[in-house]
Amino acid sequence: MSSSRRCSKLYPKCCIQWEDFANINAVPILERYRNEVCTFNDDIQGTAGGGLAGILASLRLTKQKITDQRFLFLGAGSAGTGIAELISQAMAKAGMDIHEARRGNALSMVAVQHYENIGISLLEDGIVTSAEA
Repeated sequence: MSSSRRCSKLYPKCCIQWEDFANINAVPILERYRNEVCTFNDDIQGTAGGGLAGILASLRLTKQKITDQRFLFLGAGSAGTGIAELISQAMAKAGMDIHEARRGNALSMVAVQHYENIGISLLEDGIVTSAEA
């Protein structure tokens, strides 16, 4: 029996939080225990919940629909893929086909691109102002 299952039997109301697992490990762990142990991955689900909450709040203020939005994520790590998937699910809940929603949320592994008109350079590991580039 795994440690997670033993913990769940000993503390049946507990929720196990997985932290800092790469997508290649995190998603299978969540899938493996989904129906038998309360589990949560902060990078995938926690960041996604906070990100979606901010988006929904801003859409409410601007009186816009989530189904009218498109999103670009720089990087395709646990947090980025988690946010993209939760946004896609929110779009589907609002009436959009889930496949169409996923096509509207792009994950990008950007090398180096420079946008002179807005003064930023996009790098693989973040955003740097043009003065720093």
